[in-house]
Amino acid sequence: MKLVLVRTARAVKRSDWTGPGGGRPLSDAGDKQAKGLVDLLGGTHVRAVACGPSLRSRQTLTPLANALGLPLQIDDRLDRDAPPAELMARVSALGEEGAVVCLHRGGLLAALEKTMGAGQADLESRCERGGAWIVEGDPAQATYFSPGRSAFPADDAIEPLASVPLTGRKGRRPGAPRIAVLDLGSTSFHLLVAEWTAEGTMQRIDRQRVMLRMGAELARSGHIRKALLERSIEAVHELCAAAREWKAEQLIAVGTSALRDAKNGSTVVAALEEAIGGPIHLLSGEEEARIIFRAIRSRIDLGGRTHIGLDLGGGSLEVVVGNDHEILYEKTLPLGVARLHGLIDPADPHREKDLRTLRHLLREALTPVAEEIRRFDAVG
Repeated sequence: MKLVLVRTARAVKRSDWTGPGGGRPLSDAGDKQAKGLVDLLGGTHVRAVACGPSLRSRQTLTPLANALGLPLQIDDRLDRDAPPAELMARVSALGEEGAVVCLHRGGLLAALEKTMGAGQADLESRCERGGAWIVEGDPAQATYFSPGRSAFPADDAIEPLASVPLTGRKGRRPGAPRIAVLDLGSTSFHLLVAEWTAEGTMQRIDRQRVMLRMGAELARSGHIRKALLERSIEAVHELCAAAREWKAEQLIAVGTSALRDAKNGSTVVAALEEAIGGPIHLLSGEEEARIIFRAIRSRIDLGGRTHIGLDLGGGSLEVVVGNDHEILYEKTLPLGVARLHGLIDPADPHREKDLRTLRHLLREALTPVAEEIRRFDAVG
């Protein structure tokens, strides 16, 4: 399934419009949002672009449909007043086909709720006019893009990392390099295979994950034992084989908290590099924090304000303060979920004693960080 759900872009105010409701056009801001969808979705692979009959729905998708070279399908079943069952059936059918679908707010929330199993209250803040949800996979996974945000803005570029050549370009269509990224995390090893299009957008091809829970073992002993290292090497062989099966041309391997902090980390990294056949880029805590904030910033419009970004992983917690233009502060703390679990070794279900211990550890670690962040008066 490949389904992109777009909310109608901003229209002129009702108070400024005297014609029929369905004829209310986009405002200047809405027109910019519609054109921004071309930058975001112009390289996506879909077979249809569809919307309801209202003028603002049609104007929202017309620039994108033209850029994709597809006719804009006008369907009454996608209108704001369409019966819910008909709307959902049509959205589902378009998702199976591969489509970009523009909906009004109510229909969009209902479609997301059905597709993702999330409550509408959880989606309200991510349903801006002109915003887009990209839904893929089975079970469905979705990524939200605020209006006017590019998927991969140039000023958020990350320096290229060393990679391992995997296969030649034979049989691959030109202009779309396929890259595999291997994230050697503290909870799991995660493979992502993706294809960069000529338009600069990314198309996910496959993702796989092997659970290892290095962070929990690290909390207990400070070392990665031989048995876990052997399982980790097997996981690397399995994921690299999957990358080759998908004909990825290069593989980039990055390591995070567990490999960074283990007392025998250098030995473990060397063994994993031998299994991969190339280098692992071991991210510092600061690098990890900055990359996470760049990802947040590329998908959410920060509105010119300063924000705090938090990334809770298996081995560490990254805390970042920044805005649309710069990162002002970053900190990494050994407070990952797997690491805390290994440190506390709680009962199942958790006892009140376990929770008190956890609260004490978190308060002790986070209080100094909160005091440092307070100097940023405008944090939102």
